[in-house]
Amino acid sequence: MRELLEKAEELGGGIVLIEPSYFDEACVGHSFRGQGNPVLVYDYDLLVSCVMRNDDTSADEAADYVDYNIVDSWYGKGTPIILHKFYDS
Repeated sequence: MRELLEKAEELGGGIVLIEPSYFDEACVGHSFRGQGNPVLVYDYDLLVSCVMRNDDTSADEAADYVDYNIVDSWYGKGTPIILHKFYDS
């Protein structure tokens, strides 16, 4: 079983994981939405890197994919948060 899936199940039901599983490495933690509903948090830049590496695309194409297929998606209260960092660490 995927490690991220196991961690999500520990937090409780209703959590949405971004598929395919190669996006797991872009998950940087979890937070809570609304009335304590846990959600996963994914790093936007890491999502773009995952697409570039796995789909052999340019940075612009990968960003377009992430924006359209992930950032603009809503799957209910378990929808992940996409983190856009102010600064590179």
